[in-house]
Amino acid sequence: MTTKTPPKQSGKSLKIFQFLRGAVRSAYGVEDFRGKTVLIVGMAKAGQELLNRLCIDGIDIKFQDSSLENYHKSFAVCRDVDAYEGQDVDIIVDFTGGFICLREKAFPISKIKTDAYDQGIGEFYL
Repeated sequence: MTTKTPPKQSGKSLKIFQFLRGAVRSAYGVEDFRGKTVLIVGMAKAGQELLNRLCIDGIDIKFQDSSLENYHKSFAVCRDVDAYEGQDVDIIVDFTGGFICLREKAFPISKIKTDAYDQGIGEFYL
């Protein structure tokens, strides 16, 4: 029996995911992305890694990227992802602009620290 080795994930995508978990918990009262629409802008390596983490049933994931090659790669990572066409979204992770936006509040990705989960809770506590 052979086992698949999961793709190597960067520390950046893990910190962003942990930050989002805390932010969603703080903003919505539950640590659950299901029922939310997430837009990922910039589908290079970190965007695809985050897409891989969020690719579960119940999350509506949209993406936007200027590279046709990244569009194809995104569908290979998550078959349920859709291209962004102006739909309303709950969460924006913009790798090209360098920010996360949740409930109309933006936070710079560059300021996410190693305690990302707790930081996400604190930044989006309403």
